[in-house]
Parts: sequence; structure tokens; C-alpha cells
Amino acid sequence: MADRPLPDTPISRPCFLALAALPIAFSLVVILIHFTAPELSAWLFEEGWPPVEMSQVIIPLIGAGLAIFYRGTRQTGHIPLMKPWLIIFALGCVYIAGEEASWGQHFFGWSTGEGWSAINVQDETNLHNTSAWLNHKPRALVQLAALFTLILAPAIRHMEKLSDVRQRFGVFLPGPVCMSSAATVIFWILAEEARKSFGMVDLVPRESEAQETALYLFIVTYIYELGRRLPLRRATSA
Repeated sequence: MADRPLPDTPISRPCFLALAALPIAFSLVVILIHFTAPELSAWLFEEGWPPVEMSQVIIPLIGAGLAIFYRGTRQTGHIPLMKPWLIIFALGCVYIAGEEASWGQHFFGWSTGEGWSAINVQDETNLHNTSAWLNHKPRALVQLAALFTLILAPAIRHMEKLSDVRQRFGVFLPGPVCMSSAATVIFWILAEEARKSFGMVDLVPRESEAQETALYLFIVTYIYELGRRLPLRRATSA
């Protein structure tokens, strides 16, 4: 059987460049502000309403909206697992947004009950601060996905020996438009580790928050690219 090429991503050049530039621009801007306007930088990374933490609610909600939109407007029945894959991303993005806002506590300021405070390390009404399995493990999974995007996905797309993998799973692979967001994720991981291990200077007040924003940009970019690969659902006549 002839090898089928990886489905092209029908993204216009301006849109491709914008998606590729966004995570890089975010990183450069917050670093520049940190060194030129420290007080503004501290405010940007505060908890609650300031921009960085707000972005961690808004970006996943955009991802959820995209996944639901593509589930309803694109043909998915011809690709095994595509329907549940989009549903998983939609639910996952809603979960991320809810957790980042502590399901409204950051905005409405309700108190945390005594029982929940006893198990939540940050005294918030969320799940991810109650267990490493709900916090560090999911984050590590997305970090590995970013590493996969930079190293293994290009190999699968181009190596003849991996043509069987490409034929079976090519439509699910993160493509070129995800590369810059994946690279930004890895950059913030290395920046945080360099500060902790070698005493390198802080690039922002909290590298972990910059990394989370980069992670969510990576997820949304992947959903967008995935959905654009799928053909539009044909309108059915009445």
C-alpha cells in the first residue's frame, strides 16, 4: 500500500506566522517588562485578576470552544478516536480553566471550608493543589507532549521507516505550527531549572506561571491545527 502523506494543515501564511509568533512574543514581552519595569512585572504575575493568571483561564476556554466547534462542524466519523479525542480536549480545557480560577474563588472571593483547607496546600477550592497526581503529573504529560512535538513528531513526518506510524496516526500528530509554542514550553522549563540549580537570574517573578501560559497556548494551537485538518461537515438537505 502506498504511503499516505501527513494531512496538510490548511492554515494561511499570516495565521501560521501569528500562531508561531504569539508564544515567543509573550515570553519576550514579559522578560523585557521584568527587567525594565519590575513593579509592573510583579503586578502582571500576581494572583487573581492580573493578566497572566487571567490568560490561564481565557486561553483554555478558547481551546474548549474550538474543540466543541470542530466536533460540531467537521467530519470526524471517518477517523477512529477523533470524536472522543476532541471531547477529551474540550472537557480538559474546561477543567483547566475552572481549576485556574479555583472554580470562581479567585474572582468572587469566597472562603475555603475547613475540611478542604486541610487537604489543599494553597487553601483554595480546586483539586490540583490537593495531590501531585492532579497537579504535577498532568503538567508533566503536556510537557512530554511538547518535547514529542519538537523531536519525535518531525521524525515521524519525514522518516520512511516510520511510515506505518504516519499512516495510522498522522492526522493526530502536532504539526509545524505547534513547534514554537512547544519550544517556548521547554524554554520556561529550562529557565526555572537554571534558576533553581545554578542560581541564574529570574526572568520573570514566577517562571512556573509563564510556563503554564505557554503550555495552554501549546494546547490551543494543537486543537486549532487538528481541527483545520478535518473536512467540513456537509449540510444535509431537509
